[in-house]
Formats: sequence, structure tokens, C-alpha cells
Amino acid sequence: MSKSSTMHAPHAYLGEENIKPLTDSRRFFMWFCAAGFYFFQFVLRTSPTVIAHDLMQSLSLDSLTLGVLISCYYYGYSAMQIPSGLLLDRIGPRRPLTMACLLCFLGAGAFALSNSFIALSLGRLFMGIGSAFGFISCVKIASQAFKRSQLSMYISFTMLLGTMGATAAGKPFAFMVDVFDWRQVHFGLALFVMMLAVAIWTVIPDGNRFYASNDKPKSVSPFTSVSLILKNPQTWLFGVFGFMMYVPLAGVADLWGVPYLMETYGVERQMASAANSSIYIGLGLGGPLWSLYVTRVQSYKKAMGLGAFFTLTFLFILLYVPLPFTVCYGVLFLMGACATSQFIAFAGVTELNTPDNTGLASGVHNMLCMLSGVIMQPLLGYILKMAWDGSHVGDIPHYTKANFQLALIVLPIAVFIAVICVFFFKESYPRDA
Repeated sequence: MSKSSTMHAPHAYLGEENIKPLTDSRRFFMWFCAAGFYFFQFVLRTSPTVIAHDLMQSLSLDSLTLGVLISCYYYGYSAMQIPSGLLLDRIGPRRPLTMACLLCFLGAGAFALSNSFIALSLGRLFMGIGSAFGFISCVKIASQAFKRSQLSMYISFTMLLGTMGATAAGKPFAFMVDVFDWRQVHFGLALFVMMLAVAIWTVIPDGNRFYASNDKPKSVSPFTSVSLILKNPQTWLFGVFGFMMYVPLAGVADLWGVPYLMETYGVERQMASAANSSIYIGLGLGGPLWSLYVTRVQSYKKAMGLGAFFTLTFLFILLYVPLPFTVCYGVLFLMGACATSQFIAFAGVTELNTPDNTGLASGVHNMLCMLSGVIMQPLLGYILKMAWDGSHVGDIPHYTKANFQLALIVLPIAVFIAVICVFFFKESYPRDA
């Protein structure tokens, strides 16, 4: 038996002092609790596209200032990726995930109760810091608790739950905001994440490895671990790919999608939110299909290349081809389904690194991906502001379809760069899986 297969061999949990058996159902619920938090953080991440007009009206914001406010989430999220990966590799997901829930509780609470721009920005920052643990905790648990050949499948199902959260942040969230208001809804989110913290603390055991192994984790300093990952050129290639592929999600799905659809097609917020949520429905349903495709062709590279090409195609159609509004549902769905291929990069990056560094490797990659939100949301807001003719509807700046199309041209350019990156990838699909 190879060393790698021994590392992932059967079914026990290696604690600090003793080995306790874990049942299949226990390991599944460990992953499910982490994925539940990922579901929740997607609600936090994508809800601003629904309440963009409310925020501009309540706080007298323009597009640039709104972009800065919303991007505070990504500042916290990106900055915490490497520290969160190190924590997960060294002490396991239980305590970091519980603390992440508490940070999201503080962030959602601040967003519900505050009136100042600074306090709301801090709320988004806390949400981002806490949310940083969501996805890579799922990757860490899946890479340690399940077979290597199942990793891409569990990553895809993680995305499915996450995109269900994004879908919940669409029309259902818009309905809740219309019935109550955005502050009360955020207060409800704060209460929900506290209940989730209790579930995580109950189900996930302490420790950082979930299979027994004759090999103990190597004692390597955090600096050395980070250095080894960053010195690998493939880390940067995968990171640039992830950054560029996330730009359409950061630009359309997470912020400007609903205002763009409302302006272009003259529809109400709930209809635009429902259409915008089609991106995340596609992301969720596309994940398992891409996982099956990867297993069939035994290639991460082919899947990412095809996904990037078709994402570019449907994105261009959405922005620059006249469509009936009902057709937008299908185009956004297909764009999301194709964009899911970007998350295969997490499996690829995991295979490029040792099992004891899966959390850190995923964190480094996720940091590079999430920098797209830090950079692109303010950039798109700036371009919109520069293209704006100064007109208002009520107290809100009015951006025309032409303004949006000019600003959003950044998105297909980014995805085209992602397509180019694929040609330089090293295939990392596990041949012994």
C-alpha cells in the first residue's frame, strides 16, 4: 500500500492523545455541519445585491461607496484565508468554526443595528473574517475523512449547499426584506448562526485528523508550510484562474446583477432577484455533474478548461446579446453551471500538496480567489460612477444599461484570462485514486 493511501486509510479519528472510532454517519454530519455554515455565509455574501438600492437610499451612498462597503466582506475573507488554513491544519475545525459563527453573529448584529457607514463596514468585515473558515473547513474534513476519489464529489456537494444559500439570498431574501426590512432580516440571521454554532460544537470533535494513521503529522513551522506552497508556480496559476473565474460571481451574482436586470428589462426587484439566483442554482447543480465528468475523464485540467470557455460564452450572451427576460433565467443558470468548474481547482491544489497541509493549501487558493471581490467590486463601482451622467431616481443615482455594459466588460476579459491559464496547468488528478 502506498504512503498516500495509508494516510487516508480507514475509519478512525486521531485525537491528541488517543484514537476514537468515528462512524460513517458521524463523519458525514461533521462535513454537513461545516457545509451548513458555508450555506449561511453564502447568504451573507450575496444578499447585498438584493438590498443595494435600500443601502444607497438609507445611507445616501453612490455606486463607488456602496462597492467599498460591500467589499469589506472580502477584505476580511481574503486576509483570513492563510491564518484559517493554518488553524485548521493544526487544531482542526471544531474551535475555529465555532469562533467563525460568533464573528458572523457580531457582524450580522452590527449590520442590523448600526446606522453609520463605519459600523456597517465593520459588520461586513466581521462577516468576512468568520466566513473565511466555511469552505476550507469543508475541504479539510472531506480530504481527511473520506477517500481521495471522493474529494471532488464532496467539494461539489459543498458548493451545492452553498449555492442553495445564495439562492435563499435571492427571491426569498427579497420577499423577507419587502415584508420586514433589511435590518430585521439581518437580526434573524444573527440568531440563526448562534444555533449553528451549538450544532458545530456538538457534532465535530477536537483534533485535526479524522483517519487513524501510522504516520504522524510532520512538525513544520507555519512559515515553512506557507513558503512551500507559495514557491510552487502551479499555486499561482491555479490562483489566477480562480481569481478570474470568480470575477463574474463577485460582479454580477454578489452585487450588480439585480440592479442590472432591473434597469435593462424594467422588472421589479423580486423578479430580478429570482433571475439572478439562477446563477447559484446552476452553480449548485453543475457541481456534481462536473464531479462526474472529472471522474470519467480523470482530468481536472479538461474540466476547468471546458467550464471556463462556456462561462465566457454565456457571460458574453448575457451582457451583449438582446434577450427576452425569461431567457435570462436559462443563460444565467448555464453560466453558473459552467462557472462551477472553477471549484475543481480546490481538488487540484489539494493534490499538489501534502495531506497535512490541505487546509493551508485550500486557504491560499481561496485567498487568491476572493481577492477578486476586494479588487473588482470597488473597480466596477468606480467605472459606473465615471460613466454616470448625474441623473437620479428619487435619492438614488440612476445607472443606465449602457453604463452597466461599459463597467461589466471587465468580466468577460477576466474569464478569457482564465481560459488562457488552463493551457499552463499541470494535471494533478490522483492516478492512484
